[in-house]
This record gives sequence, structure tokens and C-alpha cells, in this order.
Amino acid sequence: MNHILKRQNLTCNYTAGPLEKTVLPVLYSFIIFIGLPANFLALLIFTRQSLKKHGILVYLVNLSVADLINCLVLPFRLALLITGDVFEENSGTCMVVTAIINLGFYSTLACRTFCIIFISISRYVMIVRYHNNKLNAFNDATFAKYICIVSWTLGILIVSIPLIHILKQMSTSEFMCYSVKVYKGTPATSILFLFISTVFFLFLMVFIVFYVFIIMYLIKVSKSSTVQQNQGLQVRTQFIIFSAIATFIACHLPYYSYQITSSIYRIVHNDCQRLEQLQRAKVVLLWLVSFNSCLDPILYYIIPKRSSRVKFNADQQSITEKSPET
Repeated sequence: MNHILKRQNLTCNYTAGPLEKTVLPVLYSFIIFIGLPANFLALLIFTRQSLKKHGILVYLVNLSVADLINCLVLPFRLALLITGDVFEENSGTCMVVTAIINLGFYSTLACRTFCIIFISISRYVMIVRYHNNKLNAFNDATFAKYICIVSWTLGILIVSIPLIHILKQMSTSEFMCYSVKVYKGTPATSILFLFISTVFFLFLMVFIVFYVFIIMYLIKVSKSSTVQQNQGLQVRTQFIIFSAIATFIACHLPYYSYQITSSIYRIVHNDCQRLEQLQRAKVVLLWLVSFNSCLDPILYYIIPKRSSRVKFNADQQSITEKSPET
């Protein structure tokens, strides 16, 4: 490892090994080959439904678009991992590829996070608070379209500000073009990443809270006679909800936690060896977040297609089946 002190900012060269050269390219190829057709199929099916009637379909369409874009960007990340030691960081090729990777990955990450959160809210309203006319606005298609426009706009803005700073640093860099290179940025940059990561961590907590409310409600009404007659349907519904929670937490919580802890560490420490260890964890967590793009079409279309989406009414002790398109 080369340890270079430049001015007052410490830069640490990260030496890529079998993890970056062999293991991760294979794992990213798996996401590409599975995620591209799965998300394209899900998007095709969702767009054939009546988007004017169902807000949740609008969220699902935008989620599929974000997952599809992320899968399309992954070949650039894969190529950079394999050939990142060929180009210099200040070269046009490196800067363009880095811009595509960061803009495509992080903007879609923001949009996917927002969409999944509003899907959780919509399901909460659909199952628990369906009698509340004000909350039903979350299932309104027009409202959903505005929310998705805002989500994409915020996602692009959140990415653009640090990306411009990164490209400026790259234009004067003399190191090799590795997206996995470790550097200790200015305190302002680290504070910005810390703030953004904390905000999205709180968004993740919102997602968890709403799905926990749904599960608690399903357990509450599970003893009703009507629900017991449809026990298999109720169990499948709980399985879908639990799967959505578990996969999203498993894929996103480690990465957001890493961003918070690593940003704090960069602000107060400058140990190259520890920064390199953190970076090796980051490249694995980036793959884990991308892997969620394979799971989303399964969780939000394939599994619900095989079982019915359910609306429970504890007061009337009734259960109503709804098609996957509603």
C-alpha cells in the first residue's frame, strides 16, 4: 500500500486484489443477467395496468425503472473494477465512467428508497387504515406521480453536489482510475456524506415502522373467525411483508450504517490502514445494495402474483381479496 501525504489531506492508494478483480465481477454479472430481464418484465407488466387508478402501480413502475437503470450502470462498475489500473484518474475515460457510475447508482438508490417507503405507506393504508379518506391520498395515482417526480429530482440533486466535487478532485489527480481508491476528503465533504447518510438511515426506519404496524395489525386480526378460514392467505400475506422488510434491511442497512460510521471516522482520523479496511467493506456493501435490484421484481410482482393482496377489517371481522394489480 502506498501512503501519500499531499498538502493537509491524506490520500491512500487502495490495492485491488482477487475480491475486486474476480469475485465482485462475477457477482455483479449475476445481478446484470438476472436483474435486467426481471425488471424489464416487471416494468412491462406494470405499465400495462391502469396507472390512472392505482397509486401503488406508479410507485412500482418508478421502482422498476430505477432498478433497471441501476442494472444498466453495473457493467461500467464491473469494467472499472477489472481495468481500473489501466487509466489515470484524471483521464477523460475515467472521469466519464465514474460520473456514470455515481449518477446512475446513487440517484436510483435515492429514488428506490423513496419508492419503497411510499409502497410501505400505501400498503399500511390499504390494510390498516383503508377507511381513512385522507390517508387514501397515498394510493391516489396523481399524488403518486408528483411524489415520484420529487423523488427523482431530489435523488439527482443529492448526487450532483458531491459528484461535482469528486470530478474536480479527479481532474488534478495523479493516481490510477480505481473507484475503490481511498481518500481522506475535506471535513466539509465528510460532513455532507454524514448528513445525507443519516437522512436516508432515518428514511429506512420509516419503512420499517410502517411494515411493523402492518404485521402487528395482521397478528391482531388473525384470531377472527373469517381470517382463520383463510389462514393460508393470511400467512402468505405476512410472508410477503416479512420478506420485503428483511431483504430491504439486509441490503440497505449495512451500507447506510457504513456511510455514517466511515464519514465520522474520516472527520476525526487519518489512518490509512483503517481507511483501506473500511473501503474493502464498502465495495462489498455496494454489491449488496445493487443485489436488491434483483430482489425487487420478485418481492413486488412475482410473489404477490401468486397470492392475493389482502385488506383486513377487524371491526367487521371480514377479509377481502384484492388482485395483485390493485
